Amino acid sequence: MPLLIPFNPGRQDAAEDAACRLRVLYPALTICLRDGAIDLGDVPPGEADDIAQSASDQLVRSRYAEDTASLRERLYARLLG
Repeated sequence: MPLLIPFNPGRQDAAEDAACRLRVLYPALTICLRDGAIDLGDVPPGEADDIAQSASDQLVRSRYAEDTASLRERLYARLLG
């Protein structure tokens, strides 16, 4: 059963990071990025809801990490520059 987890195309880096995290969590799944969505293939029907929630959580975590790194860089540039 395929699942599509949409993301903002401007957040491609965060989506790539989330896809990497999902490959570690679910090595049996086929995971790729397509047209603004993370495409999860070979999802067992009984686990679809849990995997969709986990994928969404990983995407949020990746966006948060990206935003935190950006804020840290700006803070250091301001303090040291």
